[in-house]
Amino acid sequence: TNDAYTTRFVWQPGSVAFWDNRATWHYALNDYHGDFRLMHRITIEGCPLV
Repeated sequence: TNDAYTTRFVWQPGSVAFWDNRATWHYALNDYHGDFRLMHRITIEGCPLV
């Protein structure tokens, strides 16, 4: 919740966003009412960050 550690992604045509769930939390807002959103979720094998 500290603004120093948050980001707000602004979607534009052709945008791609990804993050590492081992080190971050994703909190999506439903602020794209009326727009099409296509999302693919994948998991890449790896190890926990320590």
